Amino acid sequence: MKQAVHLILVSLFLEKEGQILLMERQLLQGGGFTLPGGHVDANETAYKALKREVFEETGIKIKSKNLRLIHVMHRKTPGLPKIHLFFVADIFKGEPVAAEPNLIQSVAWYNTNELPSRTHSAALKAFAAYQNGQMYSEHNW
Repeated sequence: MKQAVHLILVSLFLEKEGQILLMERQLLQGGGFTLPGGHVDANETAYKALKREVFEETGIKIKSKNLRLIHVMHRKTPGLPKIHLFFVADIFKGEPVAAEPNLIQSVAWYNTNELPSRTHSAALKAFAAYQNGQMYSEHNW
């Protein structure tokens, strides 16, 4: 039996007054809207990776105790498949900025019932699952 190798991704639904924070990616990065987050590096926990990625991308600081795992998505993508962990938090420090301007065009709060049409499909699916209390899903299989 061949052993499966997967990349692990983490993303954050940062909530504030009925809105979530989305980042608009630069066109060279594929454009569209996505959640703060990224890959878990070797010898790094999911919490540590998420806190690092969120700070690098938005300047927002979060504590592990304020993160709650809300959804796990098994994604088929070109190359290695991914295990994508989605967290939610509503306690944080700082005001969001596009801290990586070469990758991120802007950051802004969006009403949860009016997300931009160009929001990444995995983020939309995870958000719908979160709203429905669904802990696990598969994407593009």
